[in-house]
Order: sequence, then structure tokens, then C-alpha cells
Amino acid sequence: MLDTLISEIADRKAQRQRHLQPPCPPDRLDGLRKNCLADLKSPLPEGYAELLRRTDGIDWNGTVFYASATAPIVGYSDRLIEGFIEANLNRRSGGECEHLLIFGESGMEMYAFSMDTQHFHVLDQLSLDQLEEYASFEQLFTAAYEKRLWPKGRPAS
Repeated sequence: MLDTLISEIADRKAQRQRHLQPPCPPDRLDGLRKNCLADLKSPLPEGYAELLRRTDGIDWNGTVFYASATAPIVGYSDRLIEGFIEANLNRRSGGECEHLLIFGESGMEMYAFSMDTQHFHVLDQLSLDQLEEYASFEQLFTAAYEKRLWPKGRPAS
């Protein structure tokens, strides 16, 4: 499903002469894994690493999944996609997100992994109330983007 969604997003970006971020280089992904353990006290979830192997972050239709490090968005000289470690350290500075790994956000939602429950969650951006819960990163990513790809439901095949 991850490949299907990424392909659909890539196709829709291409219709507007835009492109996905390039894949995360293996050495940068290794560094991210080390920094995640050191700085965030958690291993990097494999599902998120799999996304980064395909595209190093994604910014599409009001929803962002962070890159391995803050970087320019492909096709723009004045826009950045935030890095995973930086985004998490910024969120943790207030003390309320220390048990979370945050992968991305939309205007109203945050996409996270709870180190306490070992589940993936869609959280309200302001209150941090849990809106949805998933067993895997792929399910979380699918939930985030399917409603932006097909707001009235997936078309019949």
C-alpha cells in the first residue's frame, strides 16, 4: 500500500510539474537511526525508514511527513521540509511530547508513535487528544493520505 500511495502522490505532483523528494541516502538513514536513539531515546520505526528509502520526506496537499534532515523542497528555492529529529526536539521543548515520535502533521493533525503504548496515532495538533490508532506506520501513512487523495472514498477499480 505504501508504494501505491507514493506512486499516486508522485503522479499527482507530476501533473503540476512537481516531484517527490529524492530517496534518503543509506548513510544518512544510518545517521538518523543513531541520532534517533541518542536524541529521542527510541529506535527509528522501520515503516518510517521504509518511507524515507522511497522519498526523503513528503509534502503534499496540506500534509507533511518529515525528511531525514531539514532540506529544500524539490522544485522550490524558498521552501523547506522539516527534519525528523529537529521537529521532534522542537515539539519536546515544551515537555508534553517526550513520549512521542512525531513523523508529520497537517493543519489539524499530528502523526506520531507512542513509546508508551507502542502504537501509531493520529493526534489533535493542539490538545494532543488521540483521534485514531494504528498498529503500523504504513496504516498511519495510509490513513493520512487516503483521505487527501480520495476525500469521497477510494474509487472502484
